[in-house]
Amino acid sequence: MASISAEVVGLDELKLRFGQMTPRLKQALRDAIAILQINVTARVQSLLSGELLRNRTGQLRSSIHPTDIIETETSVTGGIATNTIYARINELGGVIRPQNAQFLTVPLAAVLTANGVTRFSAREIIESPGQGGYIGTFFRNNVLFGKRGGADIEPLFALKSSVTITGKHYMQQGLESMHGEIQDRLTASVMGVVKGES
Repeated sequence: MASISAEVVGLDELKLRFGQMTPRLKQALRDAIAILQINVTARVQSLLSGELLRNRTGQLRSSIHPTDIIETETSVTGGIATNTIYARINELGGVIRPQNAQFLTVPLAAVLTANGVTRFSAREIIESPGQGGYIGTFFRNNVLFGKRGGADIEPLFALKSSVTITGKHYMQQGLESMHGEIQDRLTASVMGVVKGES
């Protein structure tokens, strides 16, 4: 999750004046953070539209959403998040290992659409020949091959014991690229309330 936070710290005269955040200040910060959540969401979605990650299905991009805004006596915090299962590894990177099989099956060009989406799984082609026009399959040198009619044979899936994913840090980059706007909008919100209370 990427977080946007406004906290009253080190603002001695503001603290002396208000003691804690006034309802007006909290509301001003809440309004500013709600706008920033929308803007940061849009920025992260643009990073997921080809800038950092190739857009295949759009599922990760469309899953980015604002979180609830949380208030305490001295802070107002909101963020953006995703509930997509592969979001974390694309953000931070890591190693994927098989869970219920000996190998991962990594799709090769013959089973991918133009957008890079797998048309069928290795299990589907093995259990139901006929997918994609393949009448049978066999393994050789850690590759699953598909047989078509005649002598046509194509590599379909590479078998791997693990795959390393490089972190793209799309949430972090989206938030960092908006740093100036975040700071300006939150400062303007606080100053607007302070001037109004004068």
